[in-house]
Amino acid sequence: MIFGYARVSSNEQNLERQIRELEGYGCEDIVIEKESGVMERPQFEKLLYQIRKHDVVVCHDLTRFGRSQIHILQVIQELREKKAGLVTLKERIDTREDNPYSDLIVSIFSATAEFERKMIKERQREGIEIAKKKGAYKGGKKRYYAGAKGKDKVIYDEVVRLLNQKESVMNIHRRTGLSRNTIYSIKDELKEKDI
Repeated sequence: MIFGYARVSSNEQNLERQIRELEGYGCEDIVIEKESGVMERPQFEKLLYQIRKHDVVVCHDLTRFGRSQIHILQVIQELREKKAGLVTLKERIDTREDNPYSDLIVSIFSATAEFERKMIKERQREGIEIAKKKGAYKGGKKRYYAGAKGKDKVIYDEVVRLLNQKESVMNIHRRTGLSRNTIYSIKDELKEKDI
């Protein structure tokens, strides 16, 4: 099935142009949302949940998909895990084809997202150092890890089991209630252990 996704950030903005583009592309079902990219987007989450193998999600441009490049990359990865396609009309990305241009854009996004992640960690580390010197940093405690205890350990083990079964991050999120970022963090840690 070909799904369209049209989003604007506020009720005052108009979706007509996006809807016309998606209809022109041949979308069979168009999901509409008026939510900021930084807010929860229930219609988008519902769409990702119902995507199946060989389905396609079409949107005007990549920025419709996420709050940041990291988030957009996570959505692309989730669609790939489901063997579903992504088409953007502005950038002309089509992940269903062996398209060097699409691969290039996704690669650039990957590299930029990785750079963004490192810069965030660096700024966070610097902020923590300053806070420690002022005596204001208490530190956060990691809840879900291999050495966790009780309920946290049970949830961690379930996430690991589902990841090993190649379950999508979105499905794990729905089953466990953990945020997708926490699940991606566990997934990244498991990859590092395998290296």
